[in-house]
Amino acid sequence: MNGSDRTTMDFFEHQDKARRKTGMLVFLFLAAVVLIIVAVYIAVSVALFLLSQKAPSMASYNVFNLKAFAYIAGGTILLVAFGSLYKIAALGKGGDAVAKMLGGARVETNTQNPEERKLLNVVEEIAIASGVQVPLVYVLNEEEGINAFAAGYSPSAAVIGVTRGAIENLSRDELQGVIAHEFSHILNGDMRLNLRLMGILHGILLIGITGRVLLEIVLRGGGRRVQTRRKKDGGGGGVLVILGLGFALLVIGYIGVFFGKLIKAAVSRQREFLADASSVQFTRNPGGLSGALKKMGMLFKDMGSKLHTPHAEEASHMFFGNALSGFLASNLLATHPPLDKRIRAIDPAWDGQYIQTPEKKMDEKPEIGKFEEALAGLPISPWPVPILQGPAKAPGQAGNIPLSPQNFIKQIGVLSSAQIAQAGETLSRVPEEIRNALRTPDGAKAVLFSLLLNREEEPRKKQLDYLSSAIDAHIPSLLGDLGPKLESLGSKAHLTLLDLAMPTFRQMAPEEAGRLIIHVENLINADQKVTLFEYTLGKILRKTLYPVITGKTDKAQINYYSFEGMIPHISILLSMLVHEGNKTDEMKQLAFNAGVKAMSIHPQDMSLEPEKNLSFEILDKVLDTLRQAAPNIKKRLMEGLAACAAVDQVVTLEEGELLRAIADTLDCPVPPLQAASLLLGRDL
Repeated sequence: MNGSDRTTMDFFEHQDKARRKTGMLVFLFLAAVVLIIVAVYIAVSVALFLLSQKAPSMASYNVFNLKAFAYIAGGTILLVAFGSLYKIAALGKGGDAVAKMLGGARVETNTQNPEERKLLNVVEEIAIASGVQVPLVYVLNEEEGINAFAAGYSPSAAVIGVTRGAIENLSRDELQGVIAHEFSHILNGDMRLNLRLMGILHGILLIGITGRVLLEIVLRGGGRRVQTRRKKDGGGGGVLVILGLGFALLVIGYIGVFFGKLIKAAVSRQREFLADASSVQFTRNPGGLSGALKKMGMLFKDMGSKLHTPHAEEASHMFFGNALSGFLASNLLATHPPLDKRIRAIDPAWDGQYIQTPEKKMDEKPEIGKFEEALAGLPISPWPVPILQGPAKAPGQAGNIPLSPQNFIKQIGVLSSAQIAQAGETLSRVPEEIRNALRTPDGAKAVLFSLLLNREEEPRKKQLDYLSSAIDAHIPSLLGDLGPKLESLGSKAHLTLLDLAMPTFRQMAPEEAGRLIIHVENLINADQKVTLFEYTLGKILRKTLYPVITGKTDKAQINYYSFEGMIPHISILLSMLVHEGNKTDEMKQLAFNAGVKAMSIHPQDMSLEPEKNLSFEILDKVLDTLRQAAPNIKKRLMEGLAACAAVDQVVTLEEGELLRAIADTLDCPVPPLQAASLLLGRDL
């Protein structure tokens, strides 16, 4: 396939493909259940037939019995459904539940361990670059192999897990390659699919568990009485039949394991090649990822990427490397491509030696390797196309920002080396005192409260008086210490600071997180009005802390596959954006029409809402409905919003903040590089 023939997928197409793949997963699962039902029926029928032969009082059992088949099929389906629903409920807390199940320990944001600090810095850097909220990070301390995973139901609720062997054996560049690989899974919609896979496959495993329990009951409770029954009335044969039934169910359970492996291999193997290719494009450093893979090979005889946790089997499809051992895990039913093929795809000149070679100097545009098939599906171009079509405004200056709607859409959910470099530069400008403050609950609160302090004297005094009376006494003193340093950063870093604070906030107790929301809302309402920045900050914070406060995962179900039923909500959303970015009635109508046209909606179906009828409360309800749309509908929606905002080829700061809130609510990560002025700042 040559470059001209490639058809690249964007963020929304990847999300939609992952959603459609769930349909294939369900089909394979149902096929496995049907075969298991047949196998269980055969095993039970043989057992009942043998029992009828042993017991003269029983009528001879007919193996071809439709009524018995219906009962057995119903019981098997109930057992499988119970197992699946139980596991789905257990995974209801998303990535946190997976990380804890695998033995992960959450890395505190203020950790002083140098290896953990290195890991957190890499995760923060890539998260800021991609527009994804900084994930919580877990370390699997008991695992000496090199491995990692990403888990969660949405990009804003993701967690990253890394083995102790990975953070101790990998250099920063190699660790960056592994983390970039995992961020590819976050951006491509793989995480939600993987969690669903864990849930529904657990039902198949219950058949084998039932057989094992039956064997234990017979061997421990009934085995000792077999000889006694034989001596008295020859009744020990029934125990042997039940023993045989338990063994048969155990074997059938392994059939379920086989199909589980087959399904996981079908779903995940090619996606690992894609994630490898994405990682190389993200970092522009093939040596980082290939070095990590070579070290995995070098450690193969000892531990490689293998895991010792008893839950490795059910989560094997989530990991960076093959977490299992054995012939089937390494070949026929492997969830990952062979290690040597992954390395040669990145480094075609590899000599086959699993050793750490001296770092080679890379050309300015390095050869990435033979990724033709994988690259064809990537939502990124070799060199990122910037959204900003002109110079960004200088800090502290008001103004409009040139915007290309087409490039804006292309860059949603995309990560590039330029963005990573920009994120690193942005983070390097954050004073160490502020970075340290963001890693502690009180310091993170102080930074957040500082961002909300009004510039006008009277409302600012009200806010400070409220803080003095409502929170710990030392937090207001932190405000004074951090204030000048925050001012020196400029307003464009404010939402970046919020992103950095999120892991700290997500580690709060539910009561503390609830109080934080109340404090933020009181600060916002101190002057009896809400700015777009305040709305954006509050919306992002509430969405992030919802799972912390309620214990429920904030995952939107897809209920809309077309614009039918959503037109009134879209009209309100477009109208809100129109009124924020335009002054004259003529420009407002022009912008509204541009948005309607970009979404291919008939103009007569929508109308511009008067500004007096709009409010942030209404906008909240609208966004909660629109996030239930399918990925292809979200794409058309974002295309319409971008066209609306850029009808005059520029976007105002107010429009930019509203776009940020909308994108975050719809789980559409917007990279800050191409939209640094557009999406990361405001003028105070």
